[in-house]
Amino acid sequence: MPRYVLKDVPSVLVADFTNPNVSQYFNNTIIIGDKAWSGPEQTIINNYSFNLNVQLLSGQDEFVSMLADRYSRSEPMLFFLWSPNPLMSMYDLVKITLPEGGKNFLLLLFARINK
Repeated sequence: MPRYVLKDVPSVLVADFTNPNVSQYFNNTIIIGDKAWSGPEQTIINNYSFNLNVQLLSGQDEFVSMLADRYSRSEPMLFFLWSPNPLMSMYDLVKITLPEGGKNFLLLLFARINK
């Protein structure tokens, strides 16, 4: 998976958010599109002692707009997204493997192929 984010922080694929360099790369933030979507991410952050804060957006429209904007500027971002989701086929996203016990949740990392 030769994506620029993975070159900068390859350990992100195994959710290495206890590493300050990895979490700081994402501004110590995981983005949630709507309060209604929230739930398991804070439990995951707490259980694994991830150095991340949750940023709640106002809803799907703001989330989609933010994703499109950051994607167009090739900015790294980390967000929680349920699968299946149409955004997964619209953008080049990478699934992050959580440590044992977190298999039911999907964290997606923005990762755009350098061309």
